[in-house]
Amino acid sequence: MSMRVLIAVPWARYTPHFETDLEIIQRHLDDGDEVHVIGCDAELPACDRNPEHLLYRCAFCQAKRRRGLALLDGRVVPEQLFRLTDEDRREIAAVRTDFPDRESLLAFRIEEFDLGYAVLSTMISFLRDPDPLAAGNREWLANLVVAALAVYRSLQHHLEQDTYDRVYIFNGRFAITRAVLRACASRGVTCLTHERGCDHAHYGTFENTTTHDIALRHAQMTKLWEESDPEERERIGALFFTERAAGAEQSWYSFTGRQEEGLLPADWEKDKENIVLFNSSDDEFVAIGPSWQGPIYANQTEAVDRIVAALDGETHRHLYLRVHPNLADVDNEQTRAIARLSAPHLTVIEAKSPISTYALIKAADKVLAFVSTVGIEAVFWGVPAILAGRSFYRPLQATFNPETHEELVALLRADLEPRPKEPALLYGYYMKSFGEKYRHYRPEGVFEGTFGDARVRPGLLPLAAATLLKGIAPLEKALRKRAVASNLASLRGEQRR
Repeated sequence: MSMRVLIAVPWARYTPHFETDLEIIQRHLDDGDEVHVIGCDAELPACDRNPEHLLYRCAFCQAKRRRGLALLDGRVVPEQLFRLTDEDRREIAAVRTDFPDRESLLAFRIEEFDLGYAVLSTMISFLRDPDPLAAGNREWLANLVVAALAVYRSLQHHLEQDTYDRVYIFNGRFAITRAVLRACASRGVTCLTHERGCDHAHYGTFENTTTHDIALRHAQMTKLWEESDPEERERIGALFFTERAAGAEQSWYSFTGRQEEGLLPADWEKDKENIVLFNSSDDEFVAIGPSWQGPIYANQTEAVDRIVAALDGETHRHLYLRVHPNLADVDNEQTRAIARLSAPHLTVIEAKSPISTYALIKAADKVLAFVSTVGIEAVFWGVPAILAGRSFYRPLQATFNPETHEELVALLRADLEPRPKEPALLYGYYMKSFGEKYRHYRPEGVFEGTFGDARVRPGLLPLAAATLLKGIAPLEKALRKRAVASNLASLRGEQRR
């Protein structure tokens, strides 16, 4: 029985995410389904990948979307992005856009749409700062709130006025993409979010939730493990960890490729109890949702400060903080706090240091992780691992999972035995196996690939126009300001007055 599906493509800038949209569309066309596509023709005053509304990015994005849709074998039905009533426009004109701090923004909701989380997630991801409001960016924030609300209401009307069996959107975490996901939930329509799969050749889909849903991931892991051959799943699960230790690129860049195998810090003393803390970048997780809020600490800066203070004077122990390589060249609240750390029983290993992550894991008496995969990797390598934050592997109970600061410090002082390895193998098997294999997209690395036989790129004329706009900064700025004002006026209904 054929289906009627809606693919929302609010932006098409990045490979492989837009190519995954094309993959999904082509699969439905191959099955004889009716496919409708919503895109943005620069009507949004701000979006997840262009919060400033830079015109050259809009031009590039539109041209790439048109080029990609032209490569499809079959016809899709184009739909306008906005379907707004006069009541919607009045709501948009009156919506709150001024928030004094991050907490007030996170608390902002419209119905069941966690709009504040969605907007902050976009801003944080774009700026790499867990508290972007502290540095200003108020205009971005206001425009994203308006854009997200307009998309939320428009999608509700799309789903009320037309019947769809399912809707697809990328990721579901950001301002515009989460607006689509929450609109579907409000109207009882199945929404599938998509993201990278187990490797470059696969993509994953997640029903009625973001790709960061811990409970759903746990259910997927368990189901996949239980349905698989016992010997094969253990072999593949172990391969996930041995490949990572060898610096293999899996679904993302390897962060250990520039590290020196076996290298430990110069002050490493084997006769001491050595505890290695592996942090992560706060900006990646702070605005996903309440389910990712740490059980103990407000953030990793507070965690490290309190842990270092708790073990002060215990000279038979030494702490090592391995700063995540993803924080290299990042200047934000978290990295500035790390730079201020100093204690006789603490060694900070910088993000760019050639010291080996896996030498640290294997030589450590204990490992402490906050979000990083390193926690479950330590379990695989037979090292006691403590998890102080949230992670996809926390429900597996492979790590020690304290709920208070006192419990955590007690674990750091305790003589811990390694936990059983099987939950780590389950995790590894999932991370090596989940997702659908592409049929039409051919990956060539993290951000490169072809759809069919072609790279999805704008034609020369749109590319030249985008380049020209980028090169004439004063003109671009003036035109951009005018375009954003026009978009905002249209969404608020001001042009009708």
